[in-house]
Amino acid sequence: MQINSLGFIFLFLPITAVIYYLTPARLKTGCLCLISLLFYGLLDPVILTAMLLLSVFDYGCAVFLFRWRGDVRRRKIIMTIVLLKAIVICVYLFSYFWHEKSMPLGVIVITLSALGYILDMARGELEVPDHFIDFLTYCLFFGRLYMGPLASAGEIMPQMRKVKPSFSGIGRGIMIFSTGLFKTAVLNKELQLIISWCDRIEQGQQTTLSAWLWALANAMLVYFTISGYCDMAVGIGRIFSVRLPRNLYYPLQAKTVAELFYRLNITVNDYIKKNLTMLPIIGQDGAVGENLSFFAGCLLMPLWFGPSINHIAWGACMALIIMVERKLSKGMARVFPSIVLRLITFIIGVTSFCIFSVNGLGASLTHLGYLMGVGGVGLYNDEALYILFSNLLPIAVALFACTSVTDKIGRYLENNVPLLSELILGAYSFLLLAVSTSFLMENVRWLSL
Repeated sequence: MQINSLGFIFLFLPITAVIYYLTPARLKTGCLCLISLLFYGLLDPVILTAMLLLSVFDYGCAVFLFRWRGDVRRRKIIMTIVLLKAIVICVYLFSYFWHEKSMPLGVIVITLSALGYILDMARGELEVPDHFIDFLTYCLFFGRLYMGPLASAGEIMPQMRKVKPSFSGIGRGIMIFSTGLFKTAVLNKELQLIISWCDRIEQGQQTTLSAWLWALANAMLVYFTISGYCDMAVGIGRIFSVRLPRNLYYPLQAKTVAELFYRLNITVNDYIKKNLTMLPIIGQDGAVGENLSFFAGCLLMPLWFGPSINHIAWGACMALIIMVERKLSKGMARVFPSIVLRLITFIIGVTSFCIFSVNGLGASLTHLGYLMGVGGVGLYNDEALYILFSNLLPIAVALFACTSVTDKIGRYLENNVPLLSELILGAYSFLLLAVSTSFLMENVRWLSL
């Protein structure tokens, strides 16, 4: 059972939500834990077993870290074991990826969540370990299975202990979930079709227009994949009265490449920056720690999508571009207006996905050449125009979904006409859910001209 399947949307999610709210307050955390275990069990019993074993191990480390809080030597031993375990899991996942071409779902999110919990305890942010069921619920909450977002125990645990349900919050959760579902079920399929059309063009017959359509579709596909699953996670959290942090904030609207990179995966970048300072060679402050955290974020964040050479090369290129940008930022801000800086960042961001989205660095360079008019057959041809105009509506909808216009309209209505905003929210959620369901059932292309 997938999180964007009809069985999950219309059976598992509503039934478990009703059971959750009918459960007495003192048992709600345990109920949510059982719901998560049931979801993982239906998805893959082997992964469920692995997750339970990892969670038991991590909780044991947290307990011993607390018991030996006055023994520096033993605490160092525990932290070494925890870090080695995380490294072993990452190496295993990466080797698995190379052979199977897909990452085991949920393991990396749970591993990083548990590691963050233990590091928070080592820093003293958590005074005592939570009950095992609470810890298990925090690590295994089923909404965060695919792409996170990562959230600290200090953000999540208090909400699970004091559930404050409201019809408004549940409605907002359904809307956010429906938005994420629309991105993954509708927009991603439309973008994949555009990419496949462009890929079918023979080598050397590409035009500048078809190359830019391909790059733009790939950039939006990556964005909608992350934001779609994260929106569904945040929406599920709101349905169960848990507020998860926002993981993306319209990266293609950023004014700088550094801002674009940060907005693309906010909680992962924050996680790296916060926890990397725990290493003795980096420390809590200073330029060295800041720069190492920055480079680690650029090189490690792409591995969230799978440890391919192109993903790592993309992270390295982003790090190089951001370094140059930092040197030139003050001068560029004085010379260029904000809208020009946003346009430059948008072009750099879209172009960078020529490195991210293909297999092999040679193919990346070829696509970059097509973008600049090198190696193709001209600016455009009939085939490129056909791809553009036959997909004009889905491209326009996808570009609109990459902006914050909808958020701004929603906030304005909520602040000024709350009753009307609730009605619009319900209609908007129903429309997105209906269109997404149609795509899931029949795979129709309603957005195509």
